[in-house]
Amino acid sequence: MHNKVVFRAAKAATQAGLPALRFNFRGVGKSAGSFSDGIGESQDVTAALDYLSVRFPAIPVCLIGFSFGAAVGLPVGARDPRVIALVGLGVPVGSRNMHYLQGVSKPKLIIQGTQDQFGSRAEVEAFFDSLAEPKQIHWVENADHFFTGKLEEVQRVIREFLRSGRVQVEESRVESREVLESSRVAATLLSRVAAPSVVSPLVRRAGRMHSRLMCAPPTD
Repeated sequence: MHNKVVFRAAKAATQAGLPALRFNFRGVGKSAGSFSDGIGESQDVTAALDYLSVRFPAIPVCLIGFSFGAAVGLPVGARDPRVIALVGLGVPVGSRNMHYLQGVSKPKLIIQGTQDQFGSRAEVEAFFDSLAEPKQIHWVENADHFFTGKLEEVQRVIREFLRSGRVQVEESRVESREVLESSRVAATLLSRVAAPSVVSPLVRRAGRMHSRLMCAPPTD
């Protein structure tokens, strides 16, 4: 629930006027199940998208993944028509195969620290060069995998991307959009359309995923 990178991504989304969903993967926090090396976690991402489809019908999604969440969440978002844009934070190209994004025509933003130990600059540049347009990359100078001391910059870049014309190309179809943040450790739904904060479980095939519904942007 308290990963600082994912929290800042959620804050960027709400600052851009978008509801945001974070969730605990199976076996993390109060979510049922056990770790399954990305296979079951991919089903969790789909379950979260299904939940958003019920909670906010016909509204497209921007899927934001950090680290393990990028490796697991972005391929689901790449093939799911409900997702219109993808954001990868600290993509672990050094340990995970990210080829699934090649040929994907959805808008893509990659944010990476120049000192990220799970994705070197050379590895990430090669990965980024393989991606189809539209795409953009932002390097956070002297930042490690968790963007220590650089989270304000990360938040700003995400917020600007979410407000950009690239992400809003389908705005005429809907009145608002959701942002799904997929992370190994976080699970909160932050929504301006909600009443006061309540705890609301997401239900999936393998059990329950813990989430929280909030009506205002996080403050800390």
